[in-house]
Order: sequence, then C-alpha cells, then structure tokens
Amino acid sequence: MIPIEIKFSQNHSGHDTKKLSSRPVWNSNLPKSNAIYLYAISGADTTFFKGSDVIDNDVIKILINYFKNLDKNTDSLNNALSKYENNFGFYPYIRKAYEQKLEKSTYFENGKKAIESYFSSKREQRENNVINFFERIENESDN
Repeated sequence: MIPIEIKFSQNHSGHDTKKLSSRPVWNSNLPKSNAIYLYAISGADTTFFKGSDVIDNDVIKILINYFKNLDKNTDSLNNALSKYENNFGFYPYIRKAYEQKLEKSTYFENGKKAIESYFSSKREQRENNVINFFERIENESDN
C-alpha cells in the first residue's frame, strides 16, 4: 500500500506559480517520507512529490522529539499546579502544528533566504522521483 495525500490551497492573488507563496497546511502532521503528495493551487497549477523530497528524516525526528519533550513536562506542570487554587482551571493549550517559516529555511533564491516553492525549478526532479518510484514498483511486480 502506498499512502497518497491531497493538499489544496486557494490562490486569492492570482500569482504565477513560480512565485507562489502559497503552501500546503500540514497541521499536526509532517510529510511522511514514504507518502506521495498531490498539491494543487486553485486556478494555478498542480504538482506531486514524495514526502522524502521535501523534508529530511532527521528533521522529522527532531521536530517530533520537540513535542515529545513538551509532553514529558506535563507531570511536573500538573504537580506544580496542584499546590495552588485555580478555580477557573487555567492550563496551557499547546497545539502540535507545523508551519513553514522563512527564518528556519536553508533555501536561498537570488541570494536571499526564501522558502522553496513546491513549483520551483526542482519541481520536475521531484515529480520524476515519484514516476521512478512507481516504475520500480511496477518492475518489481512484473518479476
């Protein structure tokens, strides 16, 4: 079984896809390295890629461990709060969510830090990686 996920963004500004700042929303899940993603922008363009082509497995591990470490501190927080009156039940709400931030990007375009567009010049390479992946599976099933 091959996981496939569809991501969709609206194109309110009518930008050329090469310059699009629109990005898929990942919410509480990061791209999975073994999954295929179809990404479309309303009225603009569609592309597809493997999760492993847009995020490194080591980066995934670091980001997931960040939230695991936050969870580990819950007992300490609960213990500290139990010693005080808290009639209105104030408690942190930490939502696990991921976004793509310019200051965390390692990509540069025209000498400036940027977030790589899913429609960048590497688009064809990413799409070919998906095609090659399916061709390998097809060849293996023929043998």
